[in-house]
Amino acid sequence: IKLEIKKAEPIEVKPQIKEDPLAKFRKPKAEEKPVFKEPKLELFKKEPEINEEKISVSEEIKSSVSDRNEDIPPFSVIGQIFATYIIAESGDEMLLIDQHAAHERLKYEELIRELAEKKLYPQVLLEPVIVSLNGSEMAEYTKNAEILAQFGFENEEFGEREIIIRTSPLDVEWADVESLFLELLTKCSSGRKEVISDKFQRMIYTIACKAAIKANHVLTKAEMEKLVYEVLSLPNINTC
Repeated sequence: IKLEIKKAEPIEVKPQIKEDPLAKFRKPKAEEKPVFKEPKLELFKKEPEINEEKISVSEEIKSSVSDRNEDIPPFSVIGQIFATYIIAESGDEMLLIDQHAAHERLKYEELIRELAEKKLYPQVLLEPVIVSLNGSEMAEYTKNAEILAQFGFENEEFGEREIIIRTSPLDVEWADVESLFLELLTKCSSGRKEVISDKFQRMIYTIACKAAIKANHVLTKAEMEKLVYEVLSLPNINTC
């Protein structure tokens, strides 16, 4: 009897994994994220550079200002904001200047000086302005035509109730001539019972306001320096 002996093949035994009956009720573990350490940064504070050198006002600007104050402190124009205010520094002080109010004050002082010296120089209008008046305005014009001429309005009657204006105070824009003329007529009327100097003062203020630089007007650096220098040159210039 022949016996055939075969080698038995190895049986792979898989490990039995016991299921956790509560696994479905457990919260899954959050995956751990790698932690990165931020490098330490050394910050160095840079000291601000202080410019001790002030911008000197040109001799041209100085020579253009008559009767200037020689004790004007050095200043530096920083710039302009809202096209209305000028920022400047002088020593450890900051100057905030309303360009319209400042220029109005300068024009007022200029008009006062020119009227006192009888050297008021009007500007010739390329196109004359014709103003229509009502009855009361025409009557007021007849009374004050000479006064208006002293302020630079070369005028004459042009029809029944119209006035033609050929010159106006210096620096007044053509578009403002008619409104300024009518406003001055109103001030002449309201000042009939007052002394003439008071009436002149109100008229001068009105002309200076119309001739001054307006708000929302962009100025160059040179124009700002000139304006600040002229303002600081005025005596007792605390307000405009």
